[in-house]
Amino acid sequence: GGRFNPELLENVRVHLDKESKTTHRIAELAQVIPKGGRSVMLLVGEKDHIKPIVSAIQKAKELNLQPVPDPHNPSQLNVPLPAPTKESRDASLAAAHEVGEKAKAAITAARGVMQKKLRQMEIKKLALPDELKRAHKDMEALVQGAVGETVQFPVFQGERVSCDDNTSLGEFTLAPIPPMKAGEAVLEVVFEVDVNGILTVTATKELTIESHIKQFTFTSR
Repeated sequence: GGRFNPELLENVRVHLDKESKTTHRIAELAQVIPKGGRSVMLLVGEKDHIKPIVSAIQKAKELNLQPVPDPHNPSQLNVPLPAPTKESRDASLAAAHEVGEKAKAAITAARGVMQKKLRQMEIKKLALPDELKRAHKDMEALVQGAVGETVQFPVFQGERVSCDDNTSLGEFTLAPIPPMKAGEAVLEVVFEVDVNGILTVTATKELTIESHIKQFTFTSR
């Protein structure tokens, strides 16, 4: 667990009218403001929206958050953020992995559709062979650039020589890494621990092409 992403709250859907199927994002009804430390503040535009917002957050089990009305401001909700646990870290990593796999599957499916279209154009002679070959090459480059290669970084807590003897905090994936020759990619990993004991891991991949010309740096957090 690291810094809380306000969009997780902003994207929660709220039913303002139980008789209607229409829902609204919290971002449309309130301002979500990180307060620092481990809490978030919601400034609700209309008092009638407070109860539906509280109910929506409580029903979002994946967030595990409990908003509390502010005793001094009736339009404000305070949301304490629970300390991250191994279970919550693992759940977040699993969710991120699932999203990544779905994205890869969608790209692969789109590639298959495009291949069929190019094949039909070839059979019906709707384009010149060189044009089809170039289109196929461009498509493969686009797919490879979107999916790319991945590098997984396991993170452990402890000082033992063997990773198995330390505590696993989880892992994260650095991707996509575009195709390149061996030795061209330089990966730098920085570990930072803040005053709250939150570990932030930053991985940077540097791709140097003809170093005397220019250097391209791609950063993933």
